[in-house]
Amino acid sequence: MRKIILCLALIIAVSSSTFVNAENLKVIKAEQGRVIDISVAAQERYKQWGKLYDQVYVKREMKTENLTPEQKKILNEFGEDMGFWATETEACSWYCGGGPKKQKASSFLASQSGNTYHASNAHDFDLRTAWVEGVRGCGIGEYIEYYFEALSPRITEIRVYNGYYKSEKAWEDNSRIKKFKLYINNKPYAILELQNTRTVQKFKVEPLQSKVKNKDLVLKFEILEVFEGKKWDDVAVSEINFDGLDVHCFVKGTKSAWATEQ
Repeated sequence: MRKIILCLALIIAVSSSTFVNAENLKVIKAEQGRVIDISVAAQERYKQWGKLYDQVYVKREMKTENLTPEQKKILNEFGEDMGFWATETEACSWYCGGGPKKQKASSFLASQSGNTYHASNAHDFDLRTAWVEGVRGCGIGEYIEYYFEALSPRITEIRVYNGYYKSEKAWEDNSRIKKFKLYINNKPYAILELQNTRTVQKFKVEPLQSKVKNKDLVLKFEILEVFEGKKWDDVAVSEINFDGLDVHCFVKGTKSAWATEQ
């Protein structure tokens, strides 16, 4: 990846803020969801959880009442319908009927060491991949777009996994988003303020949907400001996911079509 260079983000951010005020856009601050523990220790606990789950619930070799306190703690730490690196459950969710049909980005970093950084990486439900912008500097003004078909289920929440979650080192070394400017069908809608944390960052929005036949709803996320990485100026976003209305969900444990196809 590119070595970190003198970043113009501060200068540009000032001018951007002036422009934002002129537009009088609302500012939406992130609601912090669950903490994402991607440490090596957490990965090891997940392996232990998998073995315990198999012994207790699949092979029936062990009973929960016979588990040690530590084993019970590990067994309750992870969900049976959620992979360690996954951002969406395998049970039914809004994605059973909703979701974008494609993603596009203004730029992306060239593939390196077998890793790709395409826009589609920011919606594959896998925290080990990421969209990384591909211009020199801190990526101010670069953007990623999500396209939703007309009359598809309405969106009421945007969930951002800020940074490159492939490892703790990758997250710290690469730059992350501080502010996104959100456009709806190319019209400025709001400023999304993110935190420099490894959490699910949630933004509530009014129900969003294209009601015009054959006209997509397009959500554009433009980089306004960044948190600089320790080593690289590349700006990474592992996932932008969505939630909303108009999708009938089944009881917990029901496998979704998306999960079955994976």
